[in-house]
Amino acid sequence: MDAAAVRAVSAAAVGVAGVMKPQDVSNTLWAVAKLSEKGVDVDAAAVRAVSNEAPRVAGGMNAQDVATTMWSWGTLVANGFQFTSVFGESSWRAVVTRAREVHLHMNALDKRMTQRRLDVIKRAVEETETKNVASEPNPHPTSERASSSTFRAAGERWLSKLPDGKRAKLESALSAAQTDPAKLGLLVASAEADTTKVRAAERAILLEAAAAAALLACSQEATRGFLAQRRR
Repeated sequence: MDAAAVRAVSAAAVGVAGVMKPQDVSNTLWAVAKLSEKGVDVDAAAVRAVSNEAPRVAGGMNAQDVATTMWSWGTLVANGFQFTSVFGESSWRAVVTRAREVHLHMNALDKRMTQRRLDVIKRAVEETETKNVASEPNPHPTSERASSSTFRAAGERWLSKLPDGKRAKLESALSAAQTDPAKLGLLVASAEADTTKVRAAERAILLEAAAAAALLACSQEATRGFLAQRRR
């Protein structure tokens, strides 16, 4: 398939993503992943547009749809795509939740395929976190524990860039928060509400780290769920 044809198909996929059925979503992602395996440049925006429909359709996915979707995402990541450009937290969570529900109905091949691609994505998230921590000029722990070392460093950096009043208010809210997810949510909400250019770089770093932390946590949950079902 030539570049013009790929662009045309990608544009068409974006246009109809909102009305795709569960199998349409998984089959489209599979087709794009197969193209990437052959070295064809595929449109990340089109992939994300289709992946963004996962929360809407995941409940209707059968075992093969789930396995195909996870294989496709894992293949794209293995072929060099940043996981954050392929799918978001809500899409990933929707599909792994459905995977746990239909796992017992998967055949042996689908189970192996799902677990292998889950491992690929999990490693990619972990490698991104390790790389980001290593790039920190002065990494140090924070009293507000979040879901990952990368997110802790990004959260600490974000707090340091806030004006005194906003920083004190956010630190107070973080201290009162009972759980790590609650603290993560407070930091993300703070960053998303901030539109100043002076903190744009720190904002982007924090939001990317938050996405990675959430995806990693979800991946670990999925792995535990698969292992538990395998022992039944």
